[in-house]
Amino acid sequence: TRLKIRPLCLVYYDFHTREHALIAELKDSDGLLLGTNQVIYPDAFTGLRADVRYTYRKSGLEQDIILRQRPPLPEAYGFNPMTTWLWVLTEFIDPPADVQVARQIRRGWTQSTVDKIIRVGGMTIGHGSAFGLGLGQNRRAGVPVEKHWAVMDGRTFLIEEVSFHRIVSNLR
Repeated sequence: TRLKIRPLCLVYYDFHTREHALIAELKDSDGLLLGTNQVIYPDAFTGLRADVRYTYRKSGLEQDIILRQRPPLPEAYGFNPMTTWLWVLTEFIDPPADVQVARQIRRGWTQSTVDKIIRVGGMTIGHGSAFGLGLGQNRRAGVPVEKHWAVMDGRTFLIEEVSFHRIVSNLR
């Protein structure tokens, strides 16, 4: 299965008020090859210094959004940090029709997290974590990221989200 994807933007979403605010959106960036299996797109977003890095392995492809500066606090948008989530929206262009979503509880973290396993074609989008750079194979390090598959205005997105209050201590 051939997939065409692109990270689109970073958004704050306040689940209590159901309001959202765009923090940063994708802009043109030249990719740089790192070793034999990584490409990084430096300064890939408007309004926030953040990179996009792709790592290819036999087991699959990883997309990382690397924040090089702290994003504005939710309070700057009038949001409560206790009810606000940070979202990364990745657009799937012409996705296969056979997408399957299954709920799964991730145990073994500091808190159990309800997440989804998403199967797109022959590929599985598994568990992710925030602030886990340089942690090697320890997938439980960092903060678990939940994900959703959504179709909005005829466009298909993977929404990866993490509660702001769970990551604020990692932001500098």
